[in-house]
Formats: sequence, structure tokens, C-alpha cells
Amino acid sequence: AYLSYIRHSRTLQRNLCLVEQAKLNFDDPNQQSQQNVGDGKRVRPQDLARLYEIILQNVTEMQQISGLEDDAKYQSEVENLAITFKAFRCYYIALTLIDMKKWKEAVALYERASNYATEALKGKTSPEFQLEEELKKVVSTIDGCKFSAHAYSVLEEDNSEEAGTTTKSQKTTKPLYERLSLYKEDQSLHTKTPNVFKLTPDMEPIPCKPLFFDLAMNYVELPSLE
Repeated sequence: AYLSYIRHSRTLQRNLCLVEQAKLNFDDPNQQSQQNVGDGKRVRPQDLARLYEIILQNVTEMQQISGLEDDAKYQSEVENLAITFKAFRCYYIALTLIDMKKWKEAVALYERASNYATEALKGKTSPEFQLEEELKKVVSTIDGCKFSAHAYSVLEEDNSEEAGTTTKSQKTTKPLYERLSLYKEDQSLHTKTPNVFKLTPDMEPIPCKPLFFDLAMNYVELPSLE
């Protein structure tokens, strides 16, 4: 059990070093004023999410070490470590969704990352892996990012509704005098036959004397005046 723990803990430390190395070349849009991006190959948020997925698999293996299944203190520390890395993974998945303009899904992932981070801060931390400061930093960052992503989602909905209205108005064939309150770039207005007014108006019914009485007048026998 001891050798297995040493092997898994060293693997976890190596993976965390890979994460730190990747962050040097990662341009976090939420922390642009606090980081210096290196000159190496740019790292995408999905790359960091994949690294944290590997770390979570490593933590799961640490929970299953033979002989430590009944150690409550050890299992509590490892479980809290798993929740910590889930928070980081959700955060970088949210950044991936932001790049894809999926604002609502990003808000949900931000919320989940915040919940994981808050839960991890309340739990028992492992003395070998001190990640409290990084968790607090993630929580403070997420608080502002959620509202920003939510605002973008609302703005996108408004733009889509306006685009739908504009498209509908552009497809209309009404003449100009019938749509004076709607804006439309009608190219026909610059031609020799602009669609301004319908020169042959539609026929409309008008009140008049019934035709039946006009015909009946021919068969009326008037009385003699003599």
C-alpha cells in the first residue's frame, strides 16, 4: 500500500507540474491583467480540462489503493482532493464553452465549478497538496464571470430576435407606402420600377343600389295617366 501510494502521489505531482507548465502558455481571458503568457505554443482551455481529467483518474486510483479503503481520514482527504480538481476541470470546460459562444452552458459550468470549489474549501485538505489559495482565486474569478456570460446570453437572444424580425421584414413584398414604419434595404427602389405604390389598386366592394331592382324596372307596368 505504501509503495502504491508513493507511485500514485508522484504521478499526481508530475501531472500538476504539467498543468503549471501549460498555464504558462495559457491566455486566460478572465485574468489577463494578472498573467504573463510565455513564448511557447499556445494552450487551449480544453487542453487544461483534459489534463485535469487525467488527474481525476489518478485520484480515483489513489482511493482504490489496497489496504486504505477503510482509512476514513485518508479517504476524506482524497475525496476532497477529487472535488478540488473537479472544480478546476469545470472552470476550464466553461472557458471552452465561452470560446464556442455557448453562454448558457458556460454559466451552468461556472456555477458547478463554484459549488465544487466552495465544498472543497470546507472539507479536509491534504497536507501534501495545498491548493486552497488557487481555489479561492477560482471562486473570486467565477463570481464575475457568471454575470458576464449571463449578460452575453441575454444579448445574444435579443440579437437573434431582432435578426428574425429583420429577416421577416426583408422577405415581404409589400409596397413602400404600406411599410413606412419598417426599415428594409429594398434594392428595387433604385430601379426604374420601384415598389413604392401599387398602381392598380385592389377591387373593393362599395355600397350601391342592388342590380336586381334595376332589372325589375323594365317589367313594371305603370298605371295609365289617362
